[in-house]
Amino acid sequence: MADYQLKEMREIQEVGETTRPGRAAMLKAFESSHLDKLAETIKAKDLKKFNAAFKSAAEGCNGCHAANDFAFIKYQLPKSALSPTSAKP
Repeated sequence: MADYQLKEMREIQEVGETTRPGRAAMLKAFESSHLDKLAETIKAKDLKKFNAAFKSAAEGCNGCHAANDFAFIKYQLPKSALSPTSAKP
Protein backbone atom coordinates (compact mmCIF):
# COMPACT_ATOMS: atom_id res chain seq x y z
CA MET A 1 0.00 0.00 0.00
CA ALA A 2 2.82 2.41 0.84
CA ASP A 3 4.43 1.73 -2.54
CA TYR A 4 1.14 2.52 -4.29
CA GLN A 5 0.68 5.76 -2.35
CA LEU A 6 4.25 6.81 -3.15
CA LYS A 7 3.54 6.21 -6.85
CA GLU A 8 0.46 8.41 -6.56
CA MET A 9 2.51 11.15 -4.85
CA ARG A 10 5.03 11.09 -7.68
CA GLU A 11 2.23 11.31 -10.25
CA ILE A 12 0.65 14.35 -8.59
CA GLN A 13 4.10 15.93 -8.42
CA GLU A 14 4.37 15.48 -12.20
CA VAL A 15 0.99 17.16 -12.67
CA GLY A 16 2.19 20.09 -10.57
CA GLU A 17 5.44 20.34 -12.52
CA THR A 18 3.49 20.44 -15.79
CA THR A 19 0.72 22.80 -14.74
CA ARG A 20 2.93 25.05 -12.58
CA PRO A 21 6.26 25.18 -14.43
CA GLY A 22 7.44 28.05 -12.24
CA ARG A 23 7.36 25.67 -9.27
CA ALA A 24 8.81 22.66 -11.09
CA ALA A 25 12.31 23.04 -9.65
CA MET A 26 10.96 23.20 -6.10
CA LEU A 27 8.78 20.15 -6.70
CA LYS A 28 11.73 18.21 -8.16
CA ALA A 29 13.83 19.15 -5.13
CA PHE A 30 11.08 17.83 -2.85
CA GLU A 31 11.04 14.55 -4.76
CA SER A 32 14.77 14.03 -4.42
CA SER A 33 14.98 15.15 -0.80
CA HIS A 34 11.84 13.44 0.53
CA LEU A 35 10.12 11.02 -1.85
CA ASP A 36 13.32 9.19 -2.75
CA LYS A 37 14.01 8.65 0.96
CA LEU A 38 10.48 7.35 1.45
CA ALA A 39 11.04 4.92 -1.42
CA GLU A 40 14.20 3.60 0.23
CA THR A 41 12.43 2.96 3.54
CA ILE A 42 9.52 1.25 1.79
CA LYS A 43 11.88 -1.01 -0.14
CA ALA A 44 13.78 -1.84 3.06
CA LYS A 45 10.49 -2.44 4.93
CA ASP A 46 11.88 -0.40 7.82
CA LEU A 47 8.89 1.06 9.66
CA LYS A 48 10.95 3.16 12.07
CA LYS A 49 12.86 4.85 9.24
CA PHE A 50 9.67 5.13 7.20
CA ASN A 51 7.90 6.97 10.01
CA ALA A 52 10.81 9.41 10.33
CA ALA A 53 10.97 9.96 6.55
CA PHE A 54 7.20 10.41 6.36
CA LYS A 55 7.25 12.99 9.16
CA SER A 56 10.10 14.80 7.41
CA ALA A 57 8.18 14.78 4.11
CA ALA A 58 5.07 16.24 5.77
CA GLU A 59 7.23 18.97 7.34
CA GLY A 60 8.79 19.59 3.93
CA CYS A 61 5.34 19.97 2.38
CA ASN A 62 4.30 22.42 5.06
CA GLY A 63 7.51 24.44 4.69
CA CYS A 64 7.09 24.66 0.94
CA HIS A 65 3.45 25.68 1.28
CA ALA A 66 4.40 28.41 3.77
CA ALA A 67 7.22 29.66 1.53
CA ASN A 68 4.75 29.99 -1.34
CA ASP A 69 2.06 31.85 0.63
CA PHE A 70 -0.07 28.73 1.09
CA ALA A 71 0.56 28.23 4.82
CA PHE A 72 -3.15 27.47 5.25
CA ILE A 73 -2.48 24.12 3.54
CA LYS A 74 -0.93 22.12 6.36
CA TYR A 75 -0.47 18.38 6.74
CA GLN A 76 -0.90 17.12 10.27
CA LEU A 77 -0.16 13.56 11.22
CA PRO A 78 -2.51 11.90 13.72
CA LYS A 79 -1.14 11.74 17.26
CA SER A 80 -2.05 8.05 17.43
CA ALA A 81 -3.21 5.35 15.07
CA LEU A 82 -6.91 5.40 14.30
CA SER A 83 -8.99 2.35 15.06
CA PRO A 84 -10.04 0.46 11.92
CA THR A 85 -13.60 0.56 13.28
CA SER A 86 -13.56 4.29 14.00
CA ALA A 87 -16.11 6.44 12.21
CA LYS A 88 -13.79 9.46 12.42
CA PRO A 89 -11.60 10.39 9.45
